[in-house]
Amino acid sequence: MKTELLHIFMIDFFKGWGVRQHSHDFYQIWYIIDGMASYYLDNQKVVIESGDLIFLRPGTLHELPVMEDGLLRYVDIKFLIHDAELRQVCAQLPAQIKISEDFISDDLLKCREYWYEDSQYSQEIARLIFEAALLALLQKQQQLWDAVKSPRIKMPLKKNMEDIHGIAADIVHYIDNHYAEEFALENLAEALRYNKTYLCKLFKDATGMTIIDYLKYVTCSAIPETPCPASARSSVFPVPTTLPVSSKRSAK
Repeated sequence: MKTELLHIFMIDFFKGWGVRQHSHDFYQIWYIIDGMASYYLDNQKVVIESGDLIFLRPGTLHELPVMEDGLLRYVDIKFLIHDAELRQVCAQLPAQIKISEDFISDDLLKCREYWYEDSQYSQEIARLIFEAALLALLQKQQQLWDAVKSPRIKMPLKKNMEDIHGIAADIVHYIDNHYAEEFALENLAEALRYNKTYLCKLFKDATGMTIIDYLKYVTCSAIPETPCPASARSSVFPVPTTLPVSSKRSAK
């Protein structure tokens, strides 16, 4: 058994509801079915909308600010990964992925239906369907990574990194020397002895790009024949749960 499903919910958030900042020690997927909202991943603001999949690895801080209007409906899947190789591959996934393939979204919805069925093998079937969706997602991302690694693709920096000085230059030096390792903002902050939120803001102000953007640039600018490093391909958001400020779970 490669994975273990913990819970699968269909959740609706309305005006006045949100999720406090938190993290946890298991994996979590939010698959957005309807609506749009602001969301924070390790204190970095993103916009999530219908068709987005948020992939949260253990340890990632995340937060859904209290919604001011509208509706956000999503499937919430909490799970463990027991297979070391699968964990390593999943460490490469970005934190936010646009799902355009119907069969992936259909499987995510179908595994929820089986999860709630009252039959002898329904939860095992739900797990197998979930694993099929997860593997399809990994295959989709591998195809994108292979395209990005093409020598014909160049990713220009917004500023010449040689002109960067001080702490921002220290960040550049750290990424240049550690991009092939499993990268996390916490490790960078510990190495430079600064708060990671401060480092993120300082680097963005100094370079016009985020730390994660620069990590992706360094990784995808590597020699094409060199395997694209695992964690350096990722969005570099470590991971998490759902502890709503107010919450309403729709009927199954």
